[in-house]
Amino acid sequence: MPAARLDLPSNYTAVHVIGVTRGANKMRPTIYFATGSHFTQSHRKQDNIGYHPPPGRHLFFGNVDAAALDKMRKALAGEPGNSDRRAFGLAYYRSLITTYTDDSGRACDVGPPLLGQNRDGLVLLEVTTEWSHRSRASLEPVSYQESVSLIRDLRSRTITKHGPHRTTREYYFADSPDS
Repeated sequence: MPAARLDLPSNYTAVHVIGVTRGANKMRPTIYFATGSHFTQSHRKQDNIGYHPPPGRHLFFGNVDAAALDKMRKALAGEPGNSDRRAFGLAYYRSLITTYTDDSGRACDVGPPLLGQNRDGLVLLEVTTEWSHRSRASLEPVSYQESVSLIRDLRSRTITKHGPHRTTREYYFADSPDS
């Protein structure tokens, strides 16, 4: 995954927001955009907070069954030849490509989750031409009003990293003193 930048591009507005992942024990949601990029507002890894530019072509982007995904990962980890980390990573990535994409290699649309989708047991999965990422939570839709508030709050914060937070152990950007 590309390194995070601290600032959100100036042309991003609420209309670009397609949803958020909230996750348990998370201070602030991660905001996802129609470009395939996202802004992580709080995370236990200090270098993971901030804006992550579009990662290249998404081959798959959507909510999937977390238990089935974890079962696939465990099965692959137990296969001969997958004992070293690199071999396992490649095998897992190939399994994601063959499970969640077609053979065309065409980019998929990065879009909002289905309205009314029961998200119990689901997580957001992103598969790109370069990497894959399993979120800790499902992608959930947000209203336009919430999108406006999310963007306003992002732009009102400082770009100084704080943390780890005493309760969640996450790093985050503090509120601006004048907000």
